[in-house]
Amino acid sequence: MDYNWKKFWNFKALSNTDFHATGRSNVDIFGFFQTFHDIFNYLELKKKDNLLDIGCGSGIYSYLISNFVNSVTGIDISQKMLNRAKKNTINLQNVKFKKMCASKLIFEDSYFDKVLIYSVLQYLDSINSFNKVLENLNKIIKSNSKIYIAGMPDLKKKKKYLDYVKNNFTKDAKKIELEILDKYLWFDKKELGIILDRMNLKYKFEPLSKNIFQSFYMFDCVIYGKK
Repeated sequence: MDYNWKKFWNFKALSNTDFHATGRSNVDIFGFFQTFHDIFNYLELKKKDNLLDIGCGSGIYSYLISNFVNSVTGIDISQKMLNRAKKNTINLQNVKFKKMCASKLIFEDSYFDKVLIYSVLQYLDSINSFNKVLENLNKIIKSNSKIYIAGMPDLKKKKKYLDYVKNNFTKDAKKIELEILDKYLWFDKKELGIILDRMNLKYKFEPLSKNIFQSFYMFDCVIYGKK
């Protein structure tokens, strides 16, 4: 039976802070700055860009990115998270949000110049769903569009993360994390490479900066357009 991530994120959306609401309570201020630094540089944001923020959560990155692009469209499966995002960005004219699943994207063909998928795809139910995400993205991006898939759990480092949780999380947090750890989709780089090659996408796997908490068990994938 699939884990109910929609219910999980609707509950998280009620948290006191946006960092807690979006599962970033372990991120310090320099880790946060580093993340936006990487987003800006890997995507090479430009004022003419229309950007899609998949799994936008409470709109933290949509808000920051909006000043550097033409438009931002954020999507999420959690309506309560989207309500929070709309409230956070109420004064921004070039940001909008839609309730939508990453594997069922409904947008105009070849519309988006840039796509951000920040620590989202581990909540898919299978590698087949990952395939669907890429197939849909292939339709709505341009030939030279850049996609930044950040924070992908590395299958080879799963045990390392498991040991970290057991040794460092407090009792209640440890129980919750161990319960959902096997619900995550863990990625094998070789398998990912085969999928991306089959879809004729240019890509490169990148390590996370040491400034980012998850760097010891996650990696990034930057897609530079179609071959």
